[in-house]
Amino acid sequence: MSDGENGTARSARDRPHEHLLYRLTTILLLAWSAVAAASLWWNVHRETVEAEVIAHREAKAYFVTDRALRLWSTDHGGVYVEVAGKTAPSPYLAALPERDVTTPSGRLLTLMNPAQMIREIDGYGTGVGRARSRITSLHPLRPENGPDEWERAALQRLATGEEEVGEITGDGEVARFRLMRPLVTKAPCLKCHAAQGFQVGDIQGGIVVSLPMAPLWAIGRRHTTTIVAGHALLWLTGVLGIGIGRRRLAREIVERRAVETHLRRRTADLRHLFDHAPVSLWREDFSAVKQRIDALRDQGVTDLRRHFLDHPEVVRECAGLVRVVAVNHAAVALHRASSQEELLAGLPKTFTKSSYEVFREELVTCAAGKTEMEGEAVVQTVDGEVRHVLIKVFIDPHTPEWSNAYVSIVDLTPQKKMEAEIRDSEHRYRTLVESTAAILWEFDLLAGRFTYVSPQATTLLGYPPEAWTDLDSWAAMIHPDDRAGAVDHCATAIRRGQDHALEYRAVTATGETVWLRDVVTLILEGGRPVRAKGVMFDISENKQTEAVVRDALREKEVLLREIHHRVKNNFQVIVSLLKLQSRHIDDPKLKAAFEESVTRVHTMAMVHERLYGEGNLATVDGGDYLQAIVTDLQRLFGRGARITTRVETDPAPLAVDTAIPCGLIANELVSNCFKHAFPGGRTGEIRVALRRTKGDSNGSHYRLTVRDDGIGIDPALSLAEVKSVGLRLVTTLTENQLGGSVELRRDHGTSFSIEFTVPSEGDPHDRA
Repeated sequence: MSDGENGTARSARDRPHEHLLYRLTTILLLAWSAVAAASLWWNVHRETVEAEVIAHREAKAYFVTDRALRLWSTDHGGVYVEVAGKTAPSPYLAALPERDVTTPSGRLLTLMNPAQMIREIDGYGTGVGRARSRITSLHPLRPENGPDEWERAALQRLATGEEEVGEITGDGEVARFRLMRPLVTKAPCLKCHAAQGFQVGDIQGGIVVSLPMAPLWAIGRRHTTTIVAGHALLWLTGVLGIGIGRRRLAREIVERRAVETHLRRRTADLRHLFDHAPVSLWREDFSAVKQRIDALRDQGVTDLRRHFLDHPEVVRECAGLVRVVAVNHAAVALHRASSQEELLAGLPKTFTKSSYEVFREELVTCAAGKTEMEGEAVVQTVDGEVRHVLIKVFIDPHTPEWSNAYVSIVDLTPQKKMEAEIRDSEHRYRTLVESTAAILWEFDLLAGRFTYVSPQATTLLGYPPEAWTDLDSWAAMIHPDDRAGAVDHCATAIRRGQDHALEYRAVTATGETVWLRDVVTLILEGGRPVRAKGVMFDISENKQTEAVVRDALREKEVLLREIHHRVKNNFQVIVSLLKLQSRHIDDPKLKAAFEESVTRVHTMAMVHERLYGEGNLATVDGGDYLQAIVTDLQRLFGRGARITTRVETDPAPLAVDTAIPCGLIANELVSNCFKHAFPGGRTGEIRVALRRTKGDSNGSHYRLTVRDDGIGIDPALSLAEVKSVGLRLVTTLTENQLGGSVELRRDHGTSFSIEFTVPSEGDPHDRA
């Protein structure tokens, strides 16, 4: 649409408002003119009335003066004046014996009553514009004091009980204000008027005061001119103001229409924001709640919080009085309602015990005059699910009756769950940290300060966590002998960016020395160490245990060496005894049996000799041990020139209870080879092998093989039925001591293979 079309449309919309403004302006002008005219009439009328009021006030003042003179004269019984000029004795006082008196000097004085005195005083005044007074009566003593028509009517009115009569009589220049008040008879008055029948207290007549109205009306006319000019100016000012107001009002109407249009758009926008806000929004009417609280105050309740705590049913009643005006879509979703109307039914449907507690504080806050409050509560959805929420309430301060309140509800349930999980995790972590007998710490390498030290620092070293500030505070705790080494070790590792561990002694706050193992992990950023964290373990008991173990091992080693040495010596004694005994034996078979026993004992002695001579007191090297046995046998039998030997072994550390059976088996089998495999000067080779075949969780599996390439063994020989002491010993040692098996082969000579297992751990005697 073009600008012209927009202007035409706006003119069409504004035309009804312009006609209305024209009519209103006309009405205002007419009304203003009427108000100005009414004000003018009222002020002119007030000027007229004011003139009469002034006249009445002046007449009363004159009357007071006149009455005072009359009373003064009456109270003094009249006034004696010299008879001269206009003053002559009053014929009306002729009955008084002392009307006329002569002074010692011869002057003639006559008695003048109050009425005559006042008349003479009035005679001194001139002109028609002055105030005058006279007395009049329906029964005058003097005929000239008789009343005119107005005075007669006034006297009659006074007789009926009126206190005074005042009126304007005449017109124009002769108009006068006349005021009459009653003339009451007093005791002194009876001297002159007793003959008329008056008594004290009777109304004789009246005193009339009159003054001209012309001067007062002249002043009023001047005031009226000023009033007319002022009202004319005021009317013109009003007309001008109405004109200016009309122009301004016309402009304001245009602006107001623009504002209204803007407000409608803003209202629509706000309504859209209200309906589609991601936060649950409620608009509520608290006016009935305010009335209930005001009623409680009228009943004398001053402490509302205590009253609500003592009477929770009042809080529930107030919750039911809240009228829900509107809710948005987020509120419907939060409370899982089917529609907005379901939530408009009232608050109790979504309230829990926690909700009522927060609502109670909300009531107390609002009653204290505050317009904002917030708190966390637990609400429930329509289907009964509990939700943790943050409630914020704002009451429009422009609605003192609390009719416009806004409530926002933020769902904190996910946050609460996360916080609970974090608290639980922190609790578990803190429990783990604080229950660990170690000091956990973190150090900011850039700032050069500790950021965390666990409470165990106080328990283990006596230094509270706050005492751990920087590296100097840590170094000060290290034993002087270990300080330089520990600091250099850490500095080097940090410079290289390497995790590290070190052990050092520390001095506690009480002066005790403890051993610490400090395991340090570095945190790198961009390849640069920025933080370090670690764990300090108290290894003092370990160090003490190590010292005890070292001492025990040292003692055990000495003891074992001594045992092996003595066993070896005992075996040598046995060997010497056997050799000594064999010298006295002539039987060749018996002598041979003694020699075999010597070699067997020597074989066992050789194990203890090696254990005593080597550093390892627990095992002997199987290969060296077998090589020594074969060498001794070859030297014993003296056949090294035609019978050669070869020993092949894998690394085989053998315990004593394994080495001795293996040595005896090898001794028996190799001896048999020397004695029986190569008769008649035959040549040949004896091979001894000890091989590790496999290893598993049960231990290491070995095969001991003794082979010769001689004439071979009798094919009819069976190991199960053998009667030879040597072979029976081999079978017994293999099965009972080694827990193994023996295999005999007869191809290309004779071969014995013994399969056995050496346990990897545990007692060597614990074999199946």
